[in-house]
Amino acid sequence: MSQPDDNTEIELKLEVAPDDMERLRRHSLVRRTRKGRPHTQPLKSVYFDTPDFLLFDGGASLRVRHAGRRRIQNVKARGDGSAGLFSRKEWEHDISGDTPDPQAILATGLQDLFGRPGVLDELRPLFVTEFKRTTYTLGNGTWEVALTFDRGAVTADGGSQPISEIELELVRGDPAHLFEIARALHEAAPLRLSTRSKSERGYALLGGGLEQDPVKAPDIPVTADMPLREAIQTICRSCQRHLLHNEPALRDRKEPEAVHQMRVALRRLRSALSVFRQEVAGAATDSLTAGLKWLTAELGPARDTDVFIAEILGPVREAHPGEDGLPMLLQRFEKRRGQHYRRAIAAVDSHRFTDLMLELGGWIEGGPWLHPASPELAARLDRPVGGRAAELLDVAHAKVLKKGKRFGSLDAASRHRLRVRIKKLRYAAEFFGDLWSDKKTRAYVKTLKELQEHLGALNDIAVAHDQLHSAVDKDADRREVWAAGLVAGWHGGRETALLEAARAEWKSFTDAKPFWPPPAKAAAKAEKAAEQAARASKRAERADREAAAAAAAEGGADNDD
Repeated sequence: MSQPDDNTEIELKLEVAPDDMERLRRHSLVRRTRKGRPHTQPLKSVYFDTPDFLLFDGGASLRVRHAGRRRIQNVKARGDGSAGLFSRKEWEHDISGDTPDPQAILATGLQDLFGRPGVLDELRPLFVTEFKRTTYTLGNGTWEVALTFDRGAVTADGGSQPISEIELELVRGDPAHLFEIARALHEAAPLRLSTRSKSERGYALLGGGLEQDPVKAPDIPVTADMPLREAIQTICRSCQRHLLHNEPALRDRKEPEAVHQMRVALRRLRSALSVFRQEVAGAATDSLTAGLKWLTAELGPARDTDVFIAEILGPVREAHPGEDGLPMLLQRFEKRRGQHYRRAIAAVDSHRFTDLMLELGGWIEGGPWLHPASPELAARLDRPVGGRAAELLDVAHAKVLKKGKRFGSLDAASRHRLRVRIKKLRYAAEFFGDLWSDKKTRAYVKTLKELQEHLGALNDIAVAHDQLHSAVDKDADRREVWAAGLVAGWHGGRETALLEAARAEWKSFTDAKPFWPPPAKAAAKAEKAAEQAARASKRAERADREAAAAAAAEGGADNDD
């Protein structure tokens, strides 16, 4: 990760039980690396927005903090919360009153949002956070981190939610230090990564609840001129953010869609590690891959049972509502689902899950792969991603064609292996989808998705046979045995039509032309785009310096008057 500029805040948020606060303050790492004495102060912050939440919808927050007699106005541009790591623009100004200062607001980099007609006039206080903060400065000659312990509450409209969390904010050095410190503290007391800021908790209270709904994979902002190392980080951060944003809905409400999306996030992340294996190979990556496989296996049975109940058992019950054995079969699988969800929730509640997420965050931000011993590999990581992306897509596309050779004669196991390859190709296409033609990319991904869905339905039927055999034993009620046979036969009748649809989609795929250019052409175009971006950045920096100098000169002239 590039070093932040003066207005960028990089911090890691972790939830902790109130009773563990003191134990962590006495941790040997804190005692060994702290500089000076800790500072404790009560803090109150009032958050402002328009009645229709224009700032929140625009990705910003505005607060006035009461710190003794001081009033500090803070404006933040909401960042991504991957691994609890927040990297976002921040502007602070001392102001004279309890209400926001319009001039200080307009001096931020968010004029497009705050400068809209009427926005400043409509600002209202919406919620308050009050907590006691103890701050330690940790570090040595190469890095410095602010470690804070916050305990209090956020209140809005008569509702409240407790605050008991640790924040690690990077002052100087590599962001990987945040994860190293967090893992050391996690060994002493259980911590949980938080992807929500205090302001987002306040907005959740205003919205009538604290629930986080399941979310699908977000678009990944990779551009052709982006250095390869930054592209890998961007892709992996997005996958981890997708995973973590769905975890509360699994833990708190046992949402089937949350399990599904967490599994998707894990598959995408593991696909990224596989796609970039030449760039990221090493012992640290092997350890990370093993942890991701563990979590995938812990979530798998819950997802498989959800699919069985919804996609296998559901249609048969609808077609045969009077069959006595079907409710009995449903009850058996709902009991099994409960057991599998307890296993999945135990996994995300475990020490290993938080440690895995911290390991992943540290790997993304400062893993050994970012500093390879090979000069050739280091140079490749610094080059624009465009050319490498085309190479990777070429390879993934060829592997799918090879796996699908003689498609019509593939057995169930071979179709499943082909489906896995198709998923990896689809994820790679989505990772790099913004680099070239949107229209061609969408068409290519759509073909892959439809082929994947037909092969997935065939795989679900194959898996269902095994599930039925394992669930209904010789001692089962004969009505339930009859129902299991009915389910197997009903879906067996679908296989021919599904195979025909899959053959048609396979032909569409083999006839489709790749949406990416030849690697050499893509590399040349990406290099040119990177050079243009560098020149534009230099022009912008020069313009900023000239504007600052002009403002300073004007201010000096005004003082002389």
